[in-house]
Formats: sequence, structure tokens, C-alpha cells
Amino acid sequence: MSRGPQLSSSATYSVITAMDKTGNIHWFKLNNGAKAWQAMGVVNDLKGSAPEGLMSITADNKDNFYAVWLDTRLGGRNQVWFSSLSGRSTKWTANQLVYKSPDGHVCECCKPNIAVAGNTIAIMFRNWLNGSRDLYVVRSANAGQSFSDAQKMGLDTGSLTPALWMAAASA
Repeated sequence: MSRGPQLSSSATYSVITAMDKTGNIHWFKLNNGAKAWQAMGVVNDLKGSAPEGLMSITADNKDNFYAVWLDTRLGGRNQVWFSSLSGRSTKWTANQLVYKSPDGHVCECCKPNIAVAGNTIAIMFRNWLNGSRDLYVVRSANAGQSFSDAQKMGLDTGSLTPALWMAAASA
């Protein structure tokens, strides 16, 4: 489920994110010409809001970094949150909700993923709507300043029967 540290590199910098047991996303930066990593603080701006430990990062070719994670700050249920960082900066942007499930939460055991090309960002996550756990994507055409509505991927749906739901809930 990729709860471990995440690494992304740009031309000038490398960034590692790592979760702690209390739900904080710590980050570390390396100037690619230096010899030592620097502990920089946390990505999530609400202490303890990422207890699942599921997140992903990526970088573009202009030394910008982008992060997505499952966050429980709204009612204690997982939603999809985002932040960005200029490589020269020492602080991530204010955290931004990019998707709030109308059924109360997204899948709490599946890691969201993020990709960037130019100013376009795509975030994929597993939703949980009407008992179905399908993959959805949100996109930004302006480097994460705003995101589209979520779109379901694929033609079919992944309904969970009561037996499968109980197995997933106990996992």
C-alpha cells in the first residue's frame, strides 16, 4: 500500500516525504549538488490529519513538487488533499481539498497517485460511492491552482458484495 517514504527529484532538488504514526507528513530536501539532506518540517498543515499514511509526490522539470494524500481533517473521514512546493521554497502551499466524496469518504486503503506534465496535474484515487470502489481522476490545467470535477475511469464498476465489504473493512 506504499505507506513508506516517497521520493521525487527535479533537475536541482530531491524531496523525500515520510509519514509518522500520528498522521504527519514530514519532508526532507536535498540540493542535488549538496552532500546532506535537510529536515524541512511537515507537508500537511493540520497536525495529525493524515493517519492512513497514504500519499504520493511528483516533480516537474522546473523544480516544482506536488503532493497528494488521504486526509481526515473533514469529519474524520478520508478525502483527497493536495499541496505544491517550489524547489527554492522552504514551505509547501496551503493544503487544498481537491475531492470530497458525497458518500462521506474515499477508499481508506488505497494510495492516491499524482502525475505532472507542464502545467497539467492529474490525481488518481479510488473512490467509494454507493458501495463501489472505482478509480477516479481530477485534473488541473494551471499547476494545481484549481481542479476539475472528479471523473470515473473505465466503463465498468467495482461493486462490493456484503461479504467482500466485510473482508475489506476488517483488512
